Amino acid sequence: MNQAEVDAFLAIVESGSLTRAAQKLYLTQSTLSSRLDCLEKELGAPLLIRKKGIRRVELTEAGKKMVPVAKKWKKLCQETKEIIWKEDRQTMFLSTIQSVQTYLMGPVYREFLDRADNCDMCILALDSGDTYKLIESGELEAGLIANPGYSRTVASIPLFQEPMCFVCGAGSSYSGPVHPASLSVRNEIYLEWHPEFVLWHTYWFGDGRRCRVETDNMQLLEQLIEQDEYWSVLPKSAALSMEGRMDVRILPIEDGPEDRVVYLLLKHKEDCPPSVRILLQMLKEYLEKLGILWIGEGKI
Repeated sequence: MNQAEVDAFLAIVESGSLTRAAQKLYLTQSTLSSRLDCLEKELGAPLLIRKKGIRRVELTEAGKKMVPVAKKWKKLCQETKEIIWKEDRQTMFLSTIQSVQTYLMGPVYREFLDRADNCDMCILALDSGDTYKLIESGELEAGLIANPGYSRTVASIPLFQEPMCFVCGAGSSYSGPVHPASLSVRNEIYLEWHPEFVLWHTYWFGDGRRCRVETDNMQLLEQLIEQDEYWSVLPKSAALSMEGRMDVRILPIEDGPEDRVVYLLLKHKEDCPPSVRILLQMLKEYLEKLGILWIGEGKI
């Protein structure tokens, strides 16, 4: 019995079908079935009732008994990895894109450092291209990006998605919901968030946009957004952070851009370092407090 087989069985139980379990684990259905077959052979008993016409998975008596055992086994494996990790002082090498670093990771890093006092951190703010290069070379363990590319040697895993929000100064004349057709690009502070956002912006404002300010600097955005009739469209995490500290408003936007998806980059999908797993669990819990959707369950 190994981690992959146990994960396959639990995914089938939680999803209620082999098809959905395979999608959840990013496996082909044949690979998933093969892992389940191996587990059943090792245990010497079938775990699922296989009958034509039954859409939802049904467990045998052995399968029902196996569910709590599998959960305990998985938890024990994770705890064992963490014990091994805690015995030796480590340094985690991690990068994130600037906006995630600035508006999301601070509280997560603080919690991690408080709880994992035997692990130091080397944290960089890099764009997607540089993150791929450093993970390929082994200089980074993991990275968080928003613009995934293609790599034969680096795995990209969707972690969470957040809506894009309209933000303006508290004293401005805007009232919600706003629509892009009613907005003047001459009052916009533009940041290029992700490819879908660029497509949305081009559709409504054209290729030859003449934004009042175009920048990649979050600090500059914060210095300007409270003034006059300036506006910007930001990921929810950034908008909430600014709303809590600055004199700005968040307004609903009709026909807005697609959500931003943030991805985890790893050298090997099946070999996420224990320290990174712990950090990701803390990130997941923090995102839940903000109402941001975590989509990385069962993918790491």
